[in-house]
Amino acid sequence: MKIHSNGGYVIHPPLSFTFSMVELGGASVQKYSSIDDEYSPDRSLTPYVLKPKLEISDPENKIPTGEYTSRLVNVKWNVTLWQNGKSLLLTEGDDTFTNAGKVGGYMLTFNRNVKLTESIHIEFSADYYDETRKNTSQFTWEKWLNTIAEDEYKTSLQYERQAGKLNLSVFKDRGNVHINVQLLNGEKELADDLSVYLWEKWDGSKYVAISETDDLWYVSGKDSKNLVVEQQYINKVKIRITAYPKAVPAQKHYKSYFLRRYYGQWDADADYTFGKYISDETTKIGIEANVVGPGASGDIKNPTKYFDIELFFRKSSKSPWQSLGYSGKAVFERPADADDHEPGIITRQLTAFEPIELPNGTILCDDDGNPIVAQFPISSREVGEELKLKDIIATPASGLVFETTENIQAMMTNEQIYKQQKSLVSNE
Repeated sequence: MKIHSNGGYVIHPPLSFTFSMVELGGASVQKYSSIDDEYSPDRSLTPYVLKPKLEISDPENKIPTGEYTSRLVNVKWNVTLWQNGKSLLLTEGDDTFTNAGKVGGYMLTFNRNVKLTESIHIEFSADYYDETRKNTSQFTWEKWLNTIAEDEYKTSLQYERQAGKLNLSVFKDRGNVHINVQLLNGEKELADDLSVYLWEKWDGSKYVAISETDDLWYVSGKDSKNLVVEQQYINKVKIRITAYPKAVPAQKHYKSYFLRRYYGQWDADADYTFGKYISDETTKIGIEANVVGPGASGDIKNPTKYFDIELFFRKSSKSPWQSLGYSGKAVFERPADADDHEPGIITRQLTAFEPIELPNGTILCDDDGNPIVAQFPISSREVGEELKLKDIIATPASGLVFETTENIQAMMTNEQIYKQQKSLVSNE
């Protein structure tokens, strides 16, 4: 008879495992300073270094007690970036992490700074195979890396234009005028995404929002640190910037500016281009306006660009003044009885370009709905001792024959001249 047998088994007591993840350098939590725009620790200088460690003790002493990290198998590191609820599995590289592998004890070096809006999830897994017991033990570990704000706000407002009053000379066409400010935190610029900037205008009683449609002088930047305005639309404008860090609204800073159209000291007179000295051969007289601007401006070219100019002429010191119209130059036939003749001028400053308002309060607009703008004299038509209004003749006397169409306004009455001047508009 055949012998039947049932094999026996040797039961080994289980190994005792101690698994840990050793932090060899750096830290899992960083702090970010908005003052210095720096991370602490800065992982580009002090990376976060991790190294797994497996210790084993055997009750049967078949293997000596000690570290068995090098005997791990199926070792795997996963590094995942999380931002706005979305994940991205990072790949090994110089600017993220490196894995030293078995030779380096499976050490992981993470050298990426984590932004305030990000999180990093590090996962580790590995197996240990026990040849005596013919079984596998698995070890896992995970860690979240985050950054917290170290918000120490000691803010101030820096501005390029220190003076609160900006005189915009009409003789220097700047086009767009830039007004720049900058929030500082400590001695460094506070990032724009951490700052709030708000430009407002003064309406006569309080500061209100700038209108992109009604305020023709506004170009851009009312919600930024760089405000842009257009000079040709500015008569007098008072504006204010309010700036503060988003995290600390109580740390508000203000700066006001008063912008105005500015002429400075200037002088104007009328002089002869020819015909000052009359002989039998003199058939024509020419008169032009001469305007000298302030400082280095010198003689102003094309003065009618900046002034409302009305030229006058009289045949003698006892004759009434005759209006030659609104122009910078006039050429006309010499009166036969001219003797001790004189030129005259009335020069008035002009406003900036401003919308035309009809008597019923409606703003005149073009077909596209854009306001039509014009420049007007800032003062009434006044005359001095040399040009008494009662002595001015509305229409030239016979013998003043004009050669240029510039002077056609001289054929109108004073009231018509004024109305014509009001109707000379520029559709900017």
